[in-house]
Amino acid sequence: MRRLAVSMLLAGLLAAGPAQKVTAPAEIPAQAPTGGGKPAVRMPEPEVMTAPEAQMQPSAGSDTPRAFDAAAYRDAVRQARASLQASAWADAERHLEQALAMKPDAREVAYNLGLARFQQGDYAGAAKFFQQSAQGANADLAARSMYNQGNSLYAQSLKSLPPLPKDAEASASQIPPEALQQALQQVDQAFTHFKDAAAANPTDEDSAANAESSLRLLKELRKLQQQQQQQQDQKNQQQSQDQQQKQQDQKNQQQSQDQQQKQQDQKNQQQSQDQQQKQQDQKNQQQSQDQQQKQQDQK
Repeated sequence: MRRLAVSMLLAGLLAAGPAQKVTAPAEIPAQAPTGGGKPAVRMPEPEVMTAPEAQMQPSAGSDTPRAFDAAAYRDAVRQARASLQASAWADAERHLEQALAMKPDAREVAYNLGLARFQQGDYAGAAKFFQQSAQGANADLAARSMYNQGNSLYAQSLKSLPPLPKDAEASASQIPPEALQQALQQVDQAFTHFKDAAAANPTDEDSAANAESSLRLLKELRKLQQQQQQQQDQKNQQQSQDQQQKQQDQKNQQQSQDQQQKQQDQKNQQQSQDQQQKQQDQKNQQQSQDQQQKQQDQK
């Protein structure tokens, strides 16, 4: 397979991505998703979301049981279903949060809450709820949850990366190291979830294809990180050389100043000696003249 340039790879994966297309809401669980775009809608069945009136649930943050309000739960699920069918994702999120608060072990509610978060671009929040919905006994729901958790982490990794130029070397220098490391971790996690989803459902070709796409992106991001490290090493080396050169220049300058000062001191010393000698010569000359005058006067 011909390897794509980094910018093309990122742009292509962001556009076509591993995420699955959203199918229309249904009264029964949707079939295994196909195509590309967003996670598949998996609607909870009414009988799955009902519970006996006498069932007790602990209050949030408390060990004290409270009565489960089945009517309120069914109403929240009904409104959530209508919002999902209308693609009113914010309303669906609100009703699903109400339902999940009343029945925290409702895995399909958690799944649809992950869907609502994903559709609104909250990929980190979506991943959290897909992880929760994957914990149930329903193998099909668990497989799709792992798959869409991978979708969410993958989308979040692309969202966290800035637009990249075609020049891979320039790309490495323009991505903050922290953002690149975070994207690496998220794509690595997405790869793991796609592999797990493929293992849970060997007939799901999308999971296998997305695992391959995420692995390809993971390799490209690692190359970018290696380029970043090389650029940083070169920068550190240049800074070290500059520092050494600066120290050498300062040393040379100091030596030059010391030499100049030494020469000036020698010059000053010589001038002082010359001045002293001159004064001494003048003094001797004057003494000689005085002596001669004295002798002349005596004669």
